Amino acid sequence: MSKNMDTEVNNEVYYGIIPVFKNEKLYNGMDIFIILSGISIATWCYTHGGHLGTSMGLAPAVLNTFCTISLASVFVILVCVIATRLGTDIWVYQRTILGKTGCNLFLLAFFFATWGWYAINAKVFGSSMAKLIEALGINVSAVGETLLALLCVALGWYVACRGPVAVRTTNKLMVPCLFAIGFILLILVFNRWSLAELLAMKPVNDVGKSWESYVLIAEWNLAYLFAWYPSLGALPRLCKTERGSYWGSIAGFGITLALFVCIGAVAGLAMSSVGIVSHDPTDWLVYLGGPVVGLLSLVLVGFANISTASAGTYSHVLSSKIIKPDMKYWQLATLWCIWCGILVCWGGIWDNYTIFLAIIGTMAAPAIGLLVTDFYIVRKGKVSMKHLYGVDDPNSCTFTGGFNLVGFGALAAGIIAYFIVYDPFSSAARIALFNYTTATLLACAVSSVTYYLLSRIPSLRSYMKLDTEYNAVSPAQETVAD
Repeated sequence: MSKNMDTEVNNEVYYGIIPVFKNEKLYNGMDIFIILSGISIATWCYTHGGHLGTSMGLAPAVLNTFCTISLASVFVILVCVIATRLGTDIWVYQRTILGKTGCNLFLLAFFFATWGWYAINAKVFGSSMAKLIEALGINVSAVGETLLALLCVALGWYVACRGPVAVRTTNKLMVPCLFAIGFILLILVFNRWSLAELLAMKPVNDVGKSWESYVLIAEWNLAYLFAWYPSLGALPRLCKTERGSYWGSIAGFGITLALFVCIGAVAGLAMSSVGIVSHDPTDWLVYLGGPVVGLLSLVLVGFANISTASAGTYSHVLSSKIIKPDMKYWQLATLWCIWCGILVCWGGIWDNYTIFLAIIGTMAAPAIGLLVTDFYIVRKGKVSMKHLYGVDDPNSCTFTGGFNLVGFGALAAGIIAYFIVYDPFSSAARIALFNYTTATLLACAVSSVTYYLLSRIPSLRSYMKLDTEYNAVSPAQETVAD
């Protein structure tokens, strides 16, 4: 193979959708933990935690958050193992569930929404940089703060375009900053208030102390966790072992995420007690830390958010390459970052956070249920890579006009179940069943059970191509090209 061809293939492996072979994988479990921590414990943890802290008292908010997120992650992170075992993104695998065209459309709909996370990330970056500049005696207008937020998007684009090694290096440098921010915030809070005082504080937007209120907070936490599933394929596919992928992801996307949301809840509740009802951690740091510690913390926030933007940009752009594989990576990265910039300028994600969270959870919960059920139960961990990539049969994932009607039927059933029990626009249960299942878990379960039952019908099994030679080969026994 010529040097140019070798470079081209490597670029397609790391910037495209070609499967990664074992000897090409870059990350170990610790790398996955560090990089996913960079995504999961970014400043949106404090945004989410701040909402919880102003809605429920300290003890129930922390207990609810840690138990719900860490336990649910045991199931959600099974998605990472699929990407690691196959060496390809979960969005490629979902062609078997939704059909090639259906998968592309679902990805577009989902990604248009999930870039809202990075708009939040950029807004907090802009806020921290604006406060630093104002500390020098220079006033920053609202437009100036927005321009600073757009700078975060641009810097994330720059690092992501330099590839997975640059993403890993940046996160190894920046993730300690994220951890430092959390610990500094916690120390500052407990330096000012005792545990007894924090436990006695009343939330300003109290949802109540009933079981129904507790389940509502659990619903927000579940939607927050499930919403990250688009990022659970692009990076774990580069992990060398399934064990490292699973436990590294559990540590980064499960336990660490839960801990830092809890820190956000503590800080949000404490700050609301002194009249600062804000979900922006930069406001908390400036008030609690004073001129020195507060400003140093803002520097950490600014740099850490760049690493988050780079990891998120890389994973989202890589996943969306399945729509148009021949499109250059940097071009697609540019388009998505422009969309993120539009969301930053709009500002509606920040102002309508719980609705944004519910919209993502509505789509994510059934999709994760379908993924886990299809791979682990219906196909028993066996799938042909040639089938996924249409090597022998270009129409292998076409089904009905590019849509797998069985998969979409199960997906629709889950989404309908979600709206039957929960109204995301008013954050209220529609029927009592919500108080025992939550909307997110019910949607996941309904889509899973529906898909499994449909897969047992002989005519539909044939339609889904479950009884063909495609299912007879495990990914370890073949390559895409002979």
